Amino acid sequence: MAIKTTTQTIIPQIEIDRLQFSNVIIKVSKEAPYKISFHATVNPYGVDANGKNIYNDDERVIKINDVDEFIRSRYGTDEFTVALSAMKKVQEGFGMLAQLYFEDVEFDSYIWWR
Repeated sequence: MAIKTTTQTIIPQIEIDRLQFSNVIIKVSKEAPYKISFHATVNPYGVDANGKNIYNDDERVIKINDVDEFIRSRYGTDEFTVALSAMKKVQEGFGMLAQLYFEDVEFDSYIWWR
């Protein structure tokens, strides 16, 4: 149902320039060859003048069964190094989160187990 009224307010155009990740699932195999899989729901959004998140209806899904292989298949050597550096930061973030959450864990360093 819709009705026509006089203008109540004008909503300025919102730039959709951010992504919200939800339903994130990261799995790591426990045996060689080690693989990291990553699945997530991604919702693009922007922020209005009042600081409110405005989402569009373009929900997307990421499904990657082997993150390393995915990165290798998409990028050359230089880009691959940058992508691996970004993945290292993600893993370091998880290490710090574990340290904050568990009283008996002290994050030391990132370990490359390939």
